[in-house]
Amino acid sequence: MMTPLQLNLVDLRPVPTAKRKDRLQVSLRAMEQGETLLVVNDRDSDLLLEELEDVLEPGFICWVTEQKPDVSRILISRSNN
Repeated sequence: MMTPLQLNLVDLRPVPTAKRKDRLQVSLRAMEQGETLLVVNDRDSDLLLEELEDVLEPGFICWVTEQKPDVSRILISRSNN
């Protein structure tokens, strides 16, 4: 039996660039096992993920689901392990 996906949206587009990392770190630290964040950003997703390497410890899985010049979408899941 599959467990329903617990998806939380974090839209960073209206957040000032200097505060985006902090906003996302707060969301990541609050995640419980089995939860997934959909992060919407208007910048390069690779740069954001590099900035978060210290927070994205083992147990987090990331997928870039969309990368366009004006929007990127990243799924970040916290595993049940």
